[in-house]
Amino acid sequence: MKTSTWLRIAALASAASLAGAVDAAQAAVIDISSLSGTGVTVSLGAGTYTLKPVGVTRGGAYDAWNPWSAVGGCDAAGAHCSMGWNVSFAMDLGGGAGFNYGHNGGNVDTAAKALAAWQAGPNAFAPLAQASNPAAYSPLVGPIVFTLAAAQDVRFFIIDYPYGDNTGGVSLDLAQQVSSGVPEPSAWALMIAGFGLVGASVRGRRHRLNAA
Repeated sequence: MKTSTWLRIAALASAASLAGAVDAAQAAVIDISSLSGTGVTVSLGAGTYTLKPVGVTRGGAYDAWNPWSAVGGCDAAGAHCSMGWNVSFAMDLGGGAGFNYGHNGGNVDTAAKALAAWQAGPNAFAPLAQASNPAAYSPLVGPIVFTLAAAQDVRFFIIDYPYGDNTGGVSLDLAQQVSSGVPEPSAWALMIAGFGLVGASVRGRRHRLNAA
């Protein structure tokens, strides 16, 4: 392969690595009360976002919510309760699109334990239109990441009925990923390799000119 071809590959790879370097910016905590199905609507610009539940220790108003405002039927560890606390919430992207998210382990006896259970996993999600169908849920692998092709409103809310007997809510950390402008280590390696190829090319050309 010619040196010029190698240089083009190195330049393209470096550019791709630089474009892929992201930082979480424009972060905000969204507090969703379980006492209403209205939720919180946020106007978001085009881009890629990450979403995760956080608790009161991270600036949120809630750790979890309880559909009964009561706890009962738990095992000795305070888990698998027939009534208790959980972390579940929905995201409405408009036009019938969206998802409902929840923890696979069921209800637990405290709000803090419910948040810890979400953070430990396993969690699951289902299309918003099938939120009431247990068979529609799939394992949630990794963080919640979604991309908007254009600016739009996104609604975050809790699915339940009735709402009047609920307690608590869900606090979500929403962050947009933006280009950091700082190269990743792999990008630095590619650029250094590219510089070396440039130097080798120049030295080889100078040698050929002297020989002539």
